[in-house]
Amino acid sequence: MRKFLIKIRKYSLTIISITILSFLANYLLIDNYRIDDENVNIIFAGDSNMETSVNDKIINNSINLAKSGDSYLYTYLKIKKLIQEDKTKVDTIVISFSPHNIFENDKIISKSQIFSKFKQHYPVMNFNELELFLKISPKTVIYSILSLPVEFSRNILKVIRDEPVLYGKYLSINKNQVDRAIKRLNAKTNNKLDKYSQIEILYLNKIIDVVKNENKVIMFMNPPKRNEILNHDSYQVNKYYNLYDSLYCTISFMDLSKFKLDKNEYADLIHLNKIGAQKFSNHINEVGLKKLITKRIN
Repeated sequence: MRKFLIKIRKYSLTIISITILSFLANYLLIDNYRIDDENVNIIFAGDSNMETSVNDKIINNSINLAKSGDSYLYTYLKIKKLIQEDKTKVDTIVISFSPHNIFENDKIISKSQIFSKFKQHYPVMNFNELELFLKISPKTVIYSILSLPVEFSRNILKVIRDEPVLYGKYLSINKNQVDRAIKRLNAKTNNKLDKYSQIEILYLNKIIDVVKNENKVIMFMNPPKRNEILNHDSYQVNKYYNLYDSLYCTISFMDLSKFKLDKNEYADLIHLNKIGAQKFSNHINEVGLKKLITKRIN
């Protein structure tokens, strides 16, 4: 029995040691990670809607850092790190701003999101974010920390492959599942976007503040959507516009949600496939951001 307990103790100490080393090594890796492209002056950031719509290889002097599943909390952490440490000539931050971004969602509170996102973002969190996640699910935070040896290994591979660590990148999609998405949308009964998310609005405000404090320009972009979802009651487009009018009307807004695209240029109702992204990105590059700013008539 004693030998068994000694083995358990050694095994536990080994796991704890590996986890602590991974925690520290991953922290240093992300903390010291920089974007070295000095030609970049435009940053696109947000969730998968922006991630799949903007091909930064087409748009001059830009980089797409959007990442699937990112709430404004995670976007804030990334933007804050990037522009406060940035030594390049970045002067414009374009944030994805769509109905699904500002209503209550599970991008922060779901345990699966906490598990996957905490281990990616803890090096750039402050006490407020740490406290928030510990209040929601302390066990999930612990499980996320215990998985850090695997996360650190993945980040090392990203560095070797010259892939972004922490930040996202443009995602090229080959599929087209619009018809299937329309059927799912029409089958919805209780999935209506209802209440504004106080957490999302809080961190969107933080993004605006940190960008302005660093004397950068912030712009909102509503990337292309299919008419089926824009016209569907569940997407609450009018309520979304009301929020912009009441809180953010001083922020330049590019409402490109109705940008003309064919059905075969969408991956689903809110994501573009690579054909649509190429067409949309070419338009941005040719016209320029300033000329895309929308003046809505209420």
